Amino acid sequence: MSLTRTLKRLLPKFLSNALISLRSFWFVPRYWWHDFKWYMRYSGMIRHESNQTKMIARIIMSYHGIEKGLVMPVMRPGFGIEAMNELITLCNTYLSRGYDPSHCQFLHALGVIKEYANAHREQSFTLNKKLQERIDSLLNAVSGVAATRQIESGAAEYFAEAAASFDKFSNSRHSVRHFSNEEVPLSDIRKAAELAQNAPSSCNRQSSRVHIITDKEVMAKVLAIQNGNRGFGHLANKLAIVTAELGVYNSIKERHAAWVDGGMFAMNLLYALHFYHIGACALNCYFSAQEEEKVRILCGVPRSEIFIAILALGKVPEKCRIASSKRLSVDEIMRIR
Repeated sequence: MSLTRTLKRLLPKFLSNALISLRSFWFVPRYWWHDFKWYMRYSGMIRHESNQTKMIARIIMSYHGIEKGLVMPVMRPGFGIEAMNELITLCNTYLSRGYDPSHCQFLHALGVIKEYANAHREQSFTLNKKLQERIDSLLNAVSGVAATRQIESGAAEYFAEAAASFDKFSNSRHSVRHFSNEEVPLSDIRKAAELAQNAPSSCNRQSSRVHIITDKEVMAKVLAIQNGNRGFGHLANKLAIVTAELGVYNSIKERHAAWVDGGMFAMNLLYALHFYHIGACALNCYFSAQEEEKVRILCGVPRSEIFIAILALGKVPEKCRIASSKRLSVDEIMRIR
């Protein structure tokens, strides 16, 4: 019999509950220390270039920033010089360490670099000489690299598979960074949120919450704090802030459950929005404590709820471009034992 059950059987209810709570408090710092050590040891926070996995992750983050610049509603010639130099440095480091030059993500990064150079050439914009030399040197080091092409789309093409079989439906959904001036009806967002509730949750506790922001001034302030939406965030018609209620969880072992349940709900909401022909781009909520407090106050988010993601919502225009966002091969993510 477990200690918890023994306490409940032998002691008065108020005393057993107090001792169980005290025992739970004892485990909190132990679990916190375990999480802290694990993250510091294995994440890319400190030794962010210590193996191929970490290097590929940094390369993906870097090239995706360039992809987003390439698909902005108005591409600014000469954008991302610093980001391009960083990406080239990462790719050169990757090669110098003898990592796999045929890795799909590494090759895609080179393709993005080539597309970047081509896009500027097509606009008759001359890149900085030193940058162009670095681009040419890297591309010459790996033969046969083809330029990537960001996805040309529009409302008709983008939602063509919105009612198709799940494989076609899922493959058709992408983050959208072009929005028209058309209003997104709250009734459609409500239907999407209702459909998203089909997402599973721990013990059916349904911790997920959605805060819909319609006030343009509040939206602008939130997007300025989030700071990952430059060039397109101002076009969003509404914001959906996905949170999760901590109050439904009651064990230290469930300390990550809100993020798991909230993440599944957020993905289901993205699918539901696509089904109802609403364009969306998921934005992270990697806030500092001060930034989080500001967003809470601006949006009236209770302190018992943790932030999962911000979704920029809008109607998809007749023509737009979508980042190709290369995925890892299934062999990279699946393990069979």
